Amino acid sequence: MSKPARPRTGEPSKPAPAAAAEYPEDTDWVPLRDAADAAGVSVSALRKWYHDEQIPSRLAPGRTGQRRLVPLEAVLERAGRHRPEASAIPPRVGPVPEGMALVPAADWERMLSIAVAYAEAGERVGRAEERAEQYRGRLEEARQRAAALEAQLAEERGRFRFRRVKSTRREREQ
Repeated sequence: MSKPARPRTGEPSKPAPAAAAEYPEDTDWVPLRDAADAAGVSVSALRKWYHDEQIPSRLAPGRTGQRRLVPLEAVLERAGRHRPEASAIPPRVGPVPEGMALVPAADWERMLSIAVAYAEAGERVGRAEERAEQYRGRLEEARQRAAALEAQLAEERGRFRFRRVKSTRREREQ
């Protein structure tokens, strides 16, 4: 059973890719490491993509057991490395404006994926900080309750008088 795709803020929703069985026989299915290297993304990103059903995947027998394969074309498309419409855009001609630099598209995409990863990590940290604040509030309530119970115990002790009794010599020897 696969997990539902997680919506991301600022990212348009993408239609789910075709199931693995719907890909033609001549599709180039490659292991995750090869696809990650070709697309310039991490293997964990690929795992997330196929868990979120952004790319199809299938299991195939390997030397050490089952291994996950993904279609290279779908990975490159998802990573933004292979865009047919990009070839229609004419290359920029002329000087680069002051304060700007030309960055290769692959490096730009990699920087964007890193920025997205940092944004997601920041969201997780924010949620963790919110939980920590809730636990701090609960801790403070528990401390106040403990102080009230200690005061109640001191009050109860005040109702009784205790005196020290000297032990006899025989009791000490036993």
